[in-house]
Amino acid sequence: MRVLPELKSKHAYKQSKPHTKEPAMDYFRKLRSKHKGRAKALPPRADTDTSSSNYAEVAAETPDETPEVSEQEENEREEERFGLFLLTPEDKDVVVDIVALHGLGGDRLRTWTHENGACWIRDFLPEQIPRARVMTFGYNSGVAFSQSVAGISVFANDLLDRLKGVRRHRKESVRPIIFICHSLGGIVCKRSLVLAHEQPVYENILKSTRGIVFMGTPHRGSTIADWTKMFASIVDSVLVGTSMRSDLLKDLRTNSRALQEITSSFKYRTSGLQIVTFYEQEITTPSKRLVVNMDSAILDLPNERPIPVNANHREICKFSHAKSEKYRPVWVAISDIVSSILLDRSVIAELST
Repeated sequence: MRVLPELKSKHAYKQSKPHTKEPAMDYFRKLRSKHKGRAKALPPRADTDTSSSNYAEVAAETPDETPEVSEQEENEREEERFGLFLLTPEDKDVVVDIVALHGLGGDRLRTWTHENGACWIRDFLPEQIPRARVMTFGYNSGVAFSQSVAGISVFANDLLDRLKGVRRHRKESVRPIIFICHSLGGIVCKRSLVLAHEQPVYENILKSTRGIVFMGTPHRGSTIADWTKMFASIVDSVLVGTSMRSDLLKDLRTNSRALQEITSSFKYRTSGLQIVTFYEQEITTPSKRLVVNMDSAILDLPNERPIPVNANHREICKFSHAKSEKYRPVWVAISDIVSSILLDRSVIAELST
């Protein structure tokens, strides 16, 4: 198995002076340059048809050293947007899988990346949760949300299939999972878990899912009109001025009821989950209002922990540096879920056998 490089020491962030844009940009460019090729595409199941362009080719294994990655190869990897990508080195001591899902108009890395180049799921989280395997799922969100439940189900099943493919061995198959979802990515996550309830082949994924972190995900609307208005705000926040906007708005208006039903189905299947909901407190231009307000963002479940964030809908999932006060509640919430998992003796017993 190819050996991936270690993360840069956390002390480097102190030296980068993240509050000044140019030094921070320079630092994160160097970080990405040092770890070229690190966001490795994970393989599908052995019985999966790999002829599809959605599936990434796995880099050739080398026993003792990491091969040099050419600039062309790096560019090709950067261009590959769809699939399940590993952001941390393989480690036998891993006790939890963390999977990030972007929303409408998002990207497997850019959704989580601050303007200074810091991508917190890659640059900060692995140091703060050192026994986690962090992955990010990229999918064609424009297609997903323009085809109602059918489109969402395709990508929800793709996520489940890819997760199953990288959790083939016994210890992997029972390893706890935490999902991190931004905006409509939370709907893909919810649909995945509903499908996992209905398809026994994904039973281990369902049982292993221990926590979900929602960031600006719409959960509730008292009427279909409320959902339509909310989806219109989400589209405007990411696609204003693009040719795709009007077509997608029309599709989302048509599909509002179906998307609402996904949330309704999910709410009955949340027993045993630890849910943390982050909701925005700043308006997003050009809408001049909260895209997903507090009432819509909160599921109102007994096992849910709602937390306000002083950010708008686009920035709620982007953080400038590891010691940012905006970021602290996020990594602490994830850390708390991991800590509770480690206190569960039955989980530890399964991981140890």
